[in-house]
Amino acid sequence: MQSLGSDEMLLYYFLVAVGALHGIFYYGAKRICSLLKITREQYVNVGDLLIMRDLIAYDETYFSGSRTSTDSRR
Repeated sequence: MQSLGSDEMLLYYFLVAVGALHGIFYYGAKRICSLLKITREQYVNVGDLLIMRDLIAYDETYFSGSRTSTDSRR
C-alpha cells in the first residue's frame, strides 16, 4: 500500500468503503468519477493499476475486493 499514489489510494479506499457484504461495488464509472472528482481516463488507469496489484478485480460489470478478472472497463 505504501507504493500507491494518491489517486490509487483514493479509488481503492472508496471502493473498500462502499463495498457490499461480499466485497462487490455497485457504483458505475460515471458516478465514481463524479464523487471522486477524477476523469474517466484517471479512473481507468488507476483501476488497471489496482487490478495489476491484485487489490481489486473487475468482471465487466462490478468491482470486487479480490482479484478474479483483468477485463478492461473502457
